[in-house]
Amino acid sequence: MKTHKTLLRLPEDVKALLESAKAITGKSQQQLIIEAIRQSLEGYPAIQLSILDRLDRIESKLSL
Repeated sequence: MKTHKTLLRLPEDVKALLESAKAITGKSQQQLIIEAIRQSLEGYPAIQLSILDRLDRIESKLSL
């Protein structure tokens, strides 16, 4: 099975922001995207559980 390392294709300006955030935080692009999704879901508990479970699975695959 082929594993892809890039989750999304992002516009150049977003890529530049992620690169800056990577340099400041030392976190990977994937970690920054996952954290942003988690933070945006804080007010939606019913949806949050399902999506956070998926994010956890994605995060564990990325760390392999």
